[in-house]
Amino acid sequence: MNAKLSFPSTGYDTCFAVEDNSFWFRHRNHVIGDILAAVPATKMIWDIGGGNGVVSKYLQDKGHHVTLLEPGTIGCKNASSRGVKNVICSHLDQLDRELQFDHAICCDVIEHIKDSGSFVENIAERMTAKGLFLVTVPAYSILWSREDEVAGHFKRYSKNEFINEICAAGFELEYSTYLFQHLVLPVYLLRTLPHRFHLSKKWTAKEMDSHIQAHLSHKSQIITFLLEREFRKIHKKKSLSYGTSLLGLFRKS
Repeated sequence: MNAKLSFPSTGYDTCFAVEDNSFWFRHRNHVIGDILAAVPATKMIWDIGGGNGVVSKYLQDKGHHVTLLEPGTIGCKNASSRGVKNVICSHLDQLDRELQFDHAICCDVIEHIKDSGSFVENIAERMTAKGLFLVTVPAYSILWSREDEVAGHFKRYSKNEFINEICAAGFELEYSTYLFQHLVLPVYLLRTLPHRFHLSKKWTAKEMDSHIQAHLSHKSQIITFLLEREFRKIHKKKSLSYGTSLLGLFRKS
């Protein structure tokens, strides 16, 4: 993963401070775990660029055999302290060329890489035949805001752009959907519009998560209902038509 990676040095600890208590991370984990539930425990899932290991730990606790591959030493230390058993602190292209992946995930990673197409091709070259590759990315360029810039994003994806990029690297699409339908309007009002009118406050990740949750807290039962409804649809492999994130499940061609 020695591709040009854009991620702030303070990003690991700011994310680590909110991951375990954030509805956003909990819901994403819940969905990822459900989609990968059929993967045999004997097969290794590689969490590529998995940061602090929030997804790795969740899948590990679900009985999966997981290895976190992360180039950031702070992220690796945080993952180890979280209880992730298998942590490799390395860039993708520093691994032994003979090493292959049974299955892999990239959860909100490729938007941080300028030449993301080549990065995904590198993953495809290491995948075993018919291996699964689960990817999540931020959706809609219209939702671009200062938070994307601070986080080190190069882009937010359209659905077609997302699918085409992964498939061009040597994968076939099995399933795709948007996530977080209920966040589209709050993100647009609280992030995008202030950014467009140069009114953005310099939020930390923890402050932004708390800010959004504070605006939504009086509707917590509604949010829980919406997330549960979203999860049920995805569990049935229905594709949501909009949301602030995109998820794709691909298989090595």
